[in-house]
Amino acid sequence: KNLNFLTDNNASVILRCPIIPKLNDTDEHFKAISYITMSEKNIKQADILPYHNYGVSKRSTYGMPEGFKCDVPSKATVTLWLDRLKEYGCEKCGLG
Repeated sequence: KNLNFLTDNNASVILRCPIIPKLNDTDEHFKAISYITMSEKNIKQADILPYHNYGVSKRSTYGMPEGFKCDVPSKATVTLWLDRLKEYGCEKCGLG
């Protein structure tokens, strides 16, 4: 709904897409990012945001239970993700 609203109102859009290994680093997800980026004229670019664990230590500080466990992707993995997006035709996709 938000993207439709922005597109309908001619807003310039940059998609920012968090990618989390084993959760949404799938071909289906990358195809969808590519399709949306190419099909909406107001989307200027799509940036993928690889998972990071910067805030993990804060959970214990605030008495929160452990959350989702995930490894930070390697640079090689991120490069493969970008290559996959380009294979699906997303020339406006990059690293955010």
